[in-house]
Amino acid sequence: MAILLYFDTNVLCRPFDDQTIKRIQRETEAFERILEKIRAKEAAFITSDILVFEIQRIIESQGINLSAFTSGLSRCNDGNVDRCKRDHKKFQAVTA
Repeated sequence: MAILLYFDTNVLCRPFDDQTIKRIQRETEAFERILEKIRAKEAAFITSDILVFEIQRIIESQGINLSAFTSGLSRCNDGNVDRCKRDHKKFQAVTA
């Protein structure tokens, strides 16, 4: 049976934080490794209504385009940290 994981908004938004800070970069890389386990079905991600609500509030309060947010996150989910960093810069430009 797969391990069930619940990520809070801090974890889900980490790929969009400033990747020039080493701690944030390491946390993003750890998140990427966990996502690899989910894709390999060694773990499963669960969600909640409150998590969806929190993400929606972040998106609305920051004026973030939802498609830009989900596109940026899904691209970061493939384990390619370098591309994630490049996409993060594009995401910042879209949301600025």
